[in-house]
Amino acid sequence: LRPPADPRPVLWASAAPLRPGTVFADLSLGWSAIRRNETSPASRHKTLGYLDAVLAAEAAARDGHDEALFLNMQGRVACAGTGTLFAVFGREVVTPPAREGVLAGIVRARVLALASGLDLTAAERPVAPEELSAAEAVFLTNSLRLIAPVRRIGERSYASDGHPAVRALRTALVREIVAACGVAPEG
Repeated sequence: LRPPADPRPVLWASAAPLRPGTVFADLSLGWSAIRRNETSPASRHKTLGYLDAVLAAEAAARDGHDEALFLNMQGRVACAGTGTLFAVFGREVVTPPAREGVLAGIVRARVLALASGLDLTAAERPVAPEELSAAEAVFLTNSLRLIAPVRRIGERSYASDGHPAVRALRTALVREIVAACGVAPEG
């Protein structure tokens, strides 16, 4: 397993059209029985090691959910299988910090940066699962979904799609994308 002295990495890439209805689509999350190992360097890097996420997604789908939500080894909220979790408490938008086993994604960084311009306070701090029951709204971020409002975690429902903070962040993110690309994301 030790890398060679003179490594010659190979890059594989593929491209496929995005499934219609992916961007900004709301989600139902189910708690995964698999834990995210926050002590592993792989938890903070995008790698091809997706087996935990694949198995958790399959279990979530069997339970009627769109995506799996992971706790870390300490029992705190880490992330979803393919996204970063945010919770809204009043004017505060909270996401677990990278040290909790979170991939510090591109859209996550944009949401944290955009929040202050929208009179929202962005906070990176550990989140206990029971805290989510007090959240006004919850959403996931990733580069394909952008901001995905969460309609349900387990049996707890949320009105995340219509929440003013989620809508303001979505509008601000779309403005940034249009300014950078000249095209609005479909969704």
